[in-house]
Amino acid sequence: MRIFTITKDSETIVDVVNEKIIYFGYHDFFDKIVKANNCFICGASPEDKEFNDEHIIPDWILRKFNLYNNSITLPNQTSINYRNYTIPCCKDCNSLLGKTYEGPISSLLNGSYQNLIEKIAANNSIVELLFFWMCLIYVKTHLKDTLLLQSRDTRIKQGMIGDHFDWSDTHHVHCMARAFYTNAKVLDNVYGSILILPAMVSEDVGKFDYMDHAIAKTAMIQMGEICIIAVLNDSCACQSVFGGPLSKISGPLTPFQIREIFAHMMFINLHLVDRPSYHSTIESGGYEIVATLPGKLRLAQEKDWVVPLPELLYQYLAPLFPDDDPNKNKILEMVRAGKMRYLLNENEEFVDFSKKTK
Repeated sequence: MRIFTITKDSETIVDVVNEKIIYFGYHDFFDKIVKANNCFICGASPEDKEFNDEHIIPDWILRKFNLYNNSITLPNQTSINYRNYTIPCCKDCNSLLGKTYEGPISSLLNGSYQNLIEKIAANNSIVELLFFWMCLIYVKTHLKDTLLLQSRDTRIKQGMIGDHFDWSDTHHVHCMARAFYTNAKVLDNVYGSILILPAMVSEDVGKFDYMDHAIAKTAMIQMGEICIIAVLNDSCACQSVFGGPLSKISGPLTPFQIREIFAHMMFINLHLVDRPSYHSTIESGGYEIVATLPGKLRLAQEKDWVVPLPELLYQYLAPLFPDDDPNKNKILEMVRAGKMRYLLNENEEFVDFSKKTK
């Protein structure tokens, strides 16, 4: 039997019998997870439980791609070594994360893209597991930003990187990342867009890559020939809108093509006129995460765009060009002007660069 209490002021839900927080109300989420050094899963303080912290990029990935001494670029354009890229996590929750995600997912993603697709065809719940995992990585990434200075020059008082974020949307993603711990029943329409794509391995980018967009709640991870792109708060709207071009993909994607898809998914999510909303509730069956969907999908008119699609594509393609590339500025200006694309040709056919290199 499960007995729940709901704190009146914070709306936090507690499982009394199991003595665990099922749902952090927004104010408790902000105070105890975002602003404090508590375990990001259970909320325990380091003073109350043993901690051993959690790698943001899972340890098995760091080992597989030899990343410990490599670095990731932060939103303030500084970098940090992957070995130090961790957030507070108690020992119990760290162990539970390993059993729930890292063990199963390392097995799933250790083979080829085709092997993964065959496993998904036999068991579609794998897609849900991967979506939860993407939520988890995204949450860890941005909670780490609350622990890093905006300016490495301590004389400049700019606070932490995470001080500049709007955490209200991330609250829902945190609920999804904790669903394994809370035993939440997640309704089908809560899951966001998730694309599992074949990737070419590029010497320029390497076999591993990760990027996300804090506002657009979109994340991408590439491990060898497997690429996963997830939009975490759209209830599959972006996948639906961009379904035509996605259906034409018939070969492995270059880093340029991956970023073009990434930019499209971000752009759509940033410009949904009527957005889904998410709620946590206690029903007879226990804790549920539910969604309320708009009546139809509508994108903002051009005059209301936050950022044009070509500008998004420009921002994510620019780092792929070496500084000594004589054509870099010319190509990037074409991208910025909306005159350059990589996924489809002028006949709206998929461009398979793997055939071009043979």
